[in-house]
Amino acid sequence: MVLEYLMTGIGILGVIILGVNFVLEASDKLGKNHYTFIILHIVASCCLLAYSVFEKIPLFIVLNSMLIIVGLVQFIKTYKKIKSKKRF
Repeated sequence: MVLEYLMTGIGILGVIILGVNFVLEASDKLGKNHYTFIILHIVASCCLLAYSVFEKIPLFIVLNSMLIIVGLVQFIKTYKKIKSKKRF
């Protein structure tokens, strides 16, 4: 029973983080290449993935796994871009 409430809380937290992230991006507070945007996106997707696994929802497991991979790839690309600019 406690685990169900905990996982529901994690799922709700993921939805809230994802919503805040997109509101900040839509209001031009964060860009898609901003570390905070990418990290919030990855954290929210991880929360939603944990909830999807707990609830055994295959479609959302695949979707959130892909979102995590996309977020990690974007994080690496942004890191490399910023690192290469600092060299010169």
